[in-house]
Amino acid sequence: MRRPPAALALALATMGAAVGGCADPVGDLDRERLRELARTPGDAVGDLHSGSWTTLFELERCTCLELAQSFSPCVPSEPPVPLVGTLALVEADGLLASSFSLQLSNGNRLGATFSGGVDADGSFVLAAVRHDSTVGVTSDLLSRIDGAFDEDGGASFEATLAVRLATSLAVEVEGLPQHLDCRGDYSLTGTR
Repeated sequence: MRRPPAALALALATMGAAVGGCADPVGDLDRERLRELARTPGDAVGDLHSGSWTTLFELERCTCLELAQSFSPCVPSEPPVPLVGTLALVEADGLLASSFSLQLSNGNRLGATFSGGVDADGSFVLAAVRHDSTVGVTSDLLSRIDGAFDEDGGASFEATLAVRLATSLAVEVEGLPQHLDCRGDYSLTGTR
């Protein structure tokens, strides 16, 4: 069976979040603010934090509900199960970048490329803006990671990950809202 285009699947699968209510998901996940953060270097010098990191993501809060066992920027489970993964970071004189993807419950992968600044004190902010569009559906995945590396050589870090999903359908579909805007918040730790 052929799967629907990713943007359509993403939009349709997450439209159920409106049923659960959507508190203001924008806050710190404004598209233009994220683009600015992604381009702003910090004051760190060198490449101390470059390398492969083992990560642990834990869901803290979610305003999106999963529909049809397909996709939500939150990975629901009872009880909540932490997601373990690997994150490759590249640092160059105040700039920090990373690409990673999440395995979705429908078998697809959803990825984002993060970039931003890292300061000499180890604090960092990374941002990602992803736009998908297909016939009748537009979808934006807006994300940021705020964190700090430890002070003992940067062998670990603690951070928060916020993910905002905003989708729109060009036509009305019975039982689905035409617009959706929701978010998921995670705690994130990394070790070398």
